[in-house]
Amino acid sequence: MSKHIKRIFIFILGFFLFSCDTVQKNDTKKNPLNLMALVNQDPIAEYGMPYARYTISGSVVDGDVNPIQDIQVSFCDKVTQSDISGNWSIDSDASFCPKPYTLQVKDVDGNQNGNFDDEQILLNLVQTEPENGWFEGKFEQSGISIILKP
Repeated sequence: MSKHIKRIFIFILGFFLFSCDTVQKNDTKKNPLNLMALVNQDPIAEYGMPYARYTISGSVVDGDVNPIQDIQVSFCDKVTQSDISGNWSIDSDASFCPKPYTLQVKDVDGNQNGNFDDEQILLNLVQTEPENGWFEGKFEQSGISIILKP
């Protein structure tokens, strides 16, 4: 490998391994390409990724409180479906989970259990473990009852 290529490689390696975004939120004048400022989020170090653990569970029922099977429930990047009793749960380690925390609920089985409207449910997660380094903590909510309308 030539000297020139080695120098470029070392520069790139050093940039990615030892750099950190220190630009404050909303500071697009100093660095117009600061995407974190553009979306009004906290800066994120480039050499690691914060994550949190989420444990969420509940049930899906119709207006007569009958359980609905095969309803898709998604949170961040995790997707599950309700079982025969209408119950569902998500246990996930996730990064970049946007706030406010919401569940997306969709009827994906066609006419099998009837047709139901899609819902977006705002969550009220409780932090049950403190943050530590890149780990931002554990957040939980259980007993979420989702009532779908036809």
